[in-house]
Amino acid sequence: MMLRYSFNLGDAADAIETAIQKALADGYRTADLADDSKPLSTSEMGDIIAKNILA
Repeated sequence: MMLRYSFNLGDAADAIETAIQKALADGYRTADLADDSKPLSTSEMGDIIAKNILA
């Protein structure tokens, strides 16, 4: 929201949102969202999201 509304960087906000959606669709979760699967650390989840942005 900050990128989109405070800095008027809609394309960057879209890229981040899409990367997060892909990570979740691929089954990746941090402990606060994980069910019975092994959760990722925040750092690991951030790495996956960053890779999705660059893909």
